[in-house]
Amino acid sequence: MTNSSYSHPVAQLLSLDPPRTPRADWLDYTALGISPEDTPELIRMSLDDKLRTAPSDAPEVFGPIHAWRALGQLRAASAAKPLLEMLDAHPDNDWVNEELPGVFTMFGSSILPALVSFLNDSERDISARITVSHAMQEIAVAEPDQRDEVVSALSHQLSKWYRNSEWLNGFLVSYLLDLGATESAPLMEEAFQADRVDELICGDWEDVQIELGLSSERQTPPRRPDFWPELPGPEPRPVTRAAAPRKPTAKAKRKAARAARKHNRRK
Repeated sequence: MTNSSYSHPVAQLLSLDPPRTPRADWLDYTALGISPEDTPELIRMSLDDKLRTAPSDAPEVFGPIHAWRALGQLRAASAAKPLLEMLDAHPDNDWVNEELPGVFTMFGSSILPALVSFLNDSERDISARITVSHAMQEIAVAEPDQRDEVVSALSHQLSKWYRNSEWLNGFLVSYLLDLGATESAPLMEEAFQADRVDELICGDWEDVQIELGLSSERQTPPRRPDFWPELPGPEPRPVTRAAAPRKPTAKAKRKAARAARKHNRRK
């Protein structure tokens, strides 16, 4: 594949070194001469299925990734809707699911109405809607004045727990926990009491109460998801001091999310 369908400076993205890890090793795309005037061509490259399906060892296969990263750096909010359509078309693409929340966050809170509309659309792919809810949570963290609006939108979707999949409910609860949404606790409890939350994603109701500061300790032993294999435990060691429980890191949550996605696809 040649670079002839793209003009300079955007064509340079087709010959760059491949990014090694999602959400890491970003280049300064403006240093390549890319500017807001290149937004339409960057959107076209982001959506280019011919590039996406190029041989895995060809540098141009990573062109769409570089393109949407450049759009993020340009704060090109006009790209949000085309990228949402791409997300819906490729919901199982790990690069898309990992990177778009960060790109959407760089676009800023002006795109929240588009994200909320997408999340509320039950015809959209569930995995894509989860990625969008993740983006909303990240925007609320980056722009704290948007926190209440995001909590309200996530809670509104969770209020449909009886229609949502358990998987979607689990991620909605998880992102509300990330935002410390104690005001949504009664709604979360409803979903848990109806057994409509995937506990692999966010733990059970007792875990949620502890994370929200509504309870100090568990009253019952934690449950193990049925598909987790029983593994031999380590040799017992003397306990010298009680270690405080550590909140999962963002990387750990993303790893759990990927595992959950793959498990649910097999259902």
